[in-house]
Amino acid sequence: MDIKRIEKVMSSKGVVNVEYKNMPVWILDIDRNDDKVIIEGVENKSYIDKVDAESLEEK
Repeated sequence: MDIKRIEKVMSSKGVVNVEYKNMPVWILDIDRNDDKVIIEGVENKSYIDKVDAESLEEK
């Protein structure tokens, strides 16, 4: 996903489903300096990571 789409997803308040490596995630924040996003697992709240924006998939 690109950063513009990620911004729209974040404003949807969880209405849009996003996955990282087939795992549903929440987008917590965007780091525009290096096009990365901070994500948290929906089911596994202990999973928090900073990943490339392009690695996220909209479902």
